[in-house]
Amino acid sequence: MNDEKMAQKNSNTKSSAELKPSASDSVLQSVVRALIELLNKKPMSGISVQELAHCAGISRMTYYRYFSSFEDILIQYLAYLTDRFKKEVLSGVRFGSFIRAENIELGFRYFAENREFVLCLLRNNMGDLIRQNMIREELNLSYTSQTSSEEYYLTVAYASTLFGVYSKWLTDGMKEDTEKLTKMILDLFQAKLRRY
Repeated sequence: MNDEKMAQKNSNTKSSAELKPSASDSVLQSVVRALIELLNKKPMSGISVQELAHCAGISRMTYYRYFSSFEDILIQYLAYLTDRFKKEVLSGVRFGSFIRAENIELGFRYFAENREFVLCLLRNNMGDLIRQNMIREELNLSYTSQTSSEEYYLTVAYASTLFGVYSKWLTDGMKEDTEKLTKMILDLFQAKLRRY
């Protein structure tokens, strides 16, 4: 992988959330719940900070202490969910990349558990926040100084495919058997599997 791609990968891992202190889990969850509730009623452009703070049960000062924008709230919550996912992957028998069947299945479970959040993002044309997060995390797990350009783009395709399958499964009502879908994903990415 060339230096330009690596610099881009590293710069993409920083968000505006890093500029402010992290909100406590309870504040973050309250604000996310309130934002989802409001987004289910109107577009983001029609929501004021005062309205969100009131709905979340926090002050405007608390909002401005922890968040720089509504998108920042979503980015922080994705980081929170990603950290929880990684901890679960790294505990017990689930080690490494999403590429293992049990980790793909865990991804289905996380999408299902966070269905309201994911569907809200998808309905509001913000699903790419999730896809970019998945790409970034998979690259963080897979990248080494020896990563070829082909492996880099295969990793991007893999993470994008996971996002597409998880999202479609969720929007279609979670009817398909996740074991069959997991096998399909593994079959599609046999080349990537040989690396591990």
